[in-house]
Amino acid sequence: MNSKKLFKVLGAIPDGLIIMDGKGSLIFINQAAREILHLKDTLPSFYLLLSQKLSFDPLSINRETKKDLFINDTYYHLIISPFHDDNRHNGVVIFLRDISIWKEAQNIKSDFVSIASHELRTPITAVKTALEILISMCGAESSSKQEKLLKTAVRNVDRIAVLISQYLDITKIGKGRTAFLFKKLNLVQLIDSIAGELNERSEGNKTAVQVDLPPDLPYVLADPHRLEQVFFNLLENAMKFAEKGNVTISAKVVNTPVENKMKKAGPMMLVTVADNGPEIPESKRKLIFDKFYRLKKPMEKEGVGLGLSIVKELVELHGGQIYVEPNKPAGNCFCFTLPVFSEEKRDPGFRWVFDRQFQKARENQCVLSLLAVIIENLQEVEAQIGKKKTNIIIKSMEDTVKGSLYRQTDIAVQRREKEMFVVFCDAEKEGAHSICKRINKNIANVLKNQYEKQSMVFKISIGLATYPNDSDNQRDLFRIALNSARGKQIGEKENFNS
Repeated sequence: MNSKKLFKVLGAIPDGLIIMDGKGSLIFINQAAREILHLKDTLPSFYLLLSQKLSFDPLSINRETKKDLFINDTYYHLIISPFHDDNRHNGVVIFLRDISIWKEAQNIKSDFVSIASHELRTPITAVKTALEILISMCGAESSSKQEKLLKTAVRNVDRIAVLISQYLDITKIGKGRTAFLFKKLNLVQLIDSIAGELNERSEGNKTAVQVDLPPDLPYVLADPHRLEQVFFNLLENAMKFAEKGNVTISAKVVNTPVENKMKKAGPMMLVTVADNGPEIPESKRKLIFDKFYRLKKPMEKEGVGLGLSIVKELVELHGGQIYVEPNKPAGNCFCFTLPVFSEEKRDPGFRWVFDRQFQKARENQCVLSLLAVIIENLQEVEAQIGKKKTNIIIKSMEDTVKGSLYRQTDIAVQRREKEMFVVFCDAEKEGAHSICKRINKNIANVLKNQYEKQSMVFKISIGLATYPNDSDNQRDLFRIALNSARGKQIGEKENFNS
């Protein structure tokens, strides 16, 4: 087929197709791409116009990249494939497909699940309360069969409540409505607490959680509430499928590429949950993390296949990965990684999150706003009311900052132990200003409502900087955000107790 016929065939493709050389000169564009980009003629400035329409430079991408973009009021799925000759970047192929109908269907499905799940919560709670009242009223005249039926009903109501909660979780994660607050976390204390609770619940059963952790295990960088959700899901799942004996949880730091299966830069904490239940077939080990996937008998138990999917999403949002491998002599090992929190003065936990978010913004050619929330007089407050009371207030502020973030792409990190929170969000300046105001207002309300009787004054300032508008490098971006806070550019420093 000669080039003329080939271009004729490509021109008839219903999806958009653009081919450019390494200098940005247009080699081919089909009619669908012209209509998507609203181009009537091939302009001399096509490369610049295309970069503006796509909000990124297509020639800056060095490997195949897929992304969804909103172009001219329509959602498109883009595949950007650079082509090379003798290791030289000779051009790029861009494929655009209209996914607006698919997006709308996904949103309708998610909204339905979310609304239905939310509306079911209240009646389910009422039913459970009524059943528990009936059980408490069972006297000598009630038969053991009646009481047994009522307890079975309560267990099934609990099961429905768990399913509703899982539906809501997976919907929030999928829509990016789950915010994270990363902080230094003692893994040993968290696991001991969870294991104790699960063992207390399962008292009398034949399976228990056994903790096998070294006492000097380093801290990790994680969101405590989300990580707790991961552990409960994995441990409860392991206990459900385990035969007689213990479910063991262990952890160690992995550093080398051979030992660290995740191939992450820097030390990672490898956590393993091992059971002795039926072994998951090798062909199913990746599938079990898909939404609504369930293994067939003999592995099949109660549930709809959302627990492990939620775990995978949460682990990956922490910067780790999860996999399953066989346990010897029998059972399965669920292994996942978390970033280790180092005690270096340069605050590597913050640096790890900052590096990751900045690199993501640069690779995807998208904006990144950095918000610095600073408690300016922390030492004065500690001297006035003591460290214990100050820590309680800081915890309330921490929860408030996190509660002010509505999307999972919005991430908060606590710096310098207490006196600074840094928020990363993929919002333009205007949207980031709204988040600043929301955090400011919420912190003011919390401090006034809970601590107005305390004779103290918290001085809080918030600064903002946006990539690439304010700066295209990390150091300057952070410096601008700090100067913005200290210079009162977001708003005057607040006396939240007046």
